[in-house]
Amino acid sequence: MIQIVPPGPVGVADLPDERLLDFMALRSENPSHGSARIAFTLSRSEEGRLEILDVSGRLVRRLADGFFDAGREQVVVWDGTDLSGSRVRSGLYWYRLTTATLTRTGKLALLSY
Repeated sequence: MIQIVPPGPVGVADLPDERLLDFMALRSENPSHGSARIAFTLSRSEEGRLEILDVSGRLVRRLADGFFDAGREQVVVWDGTDLSGSRVRSGLYWYRLTTATLTRTGKLALLSY
């Protein structure tokens, strides 16, 4: 690994970079039985939206839409259904968290039975 550092003095701030505190992860190994647990923590309190998208980028399901408190882990479960409540097929999907200050994405392989 090579790290390139710009010339000049390097300092340490009193407060950590807030972007390092933003976190989102899938808590289910290749979700089976059609459900997936998605956890996230934000560095600042703000409005946000968590969505499931198919591989074409089309909205499959909106899981959460509202105000989220800073520093509090949120866990949302996707039950493997679409906007109409129908079960989706097994396959690759994306989960996306969007707020005014960040967008985080991850992928999951859903195994529906």
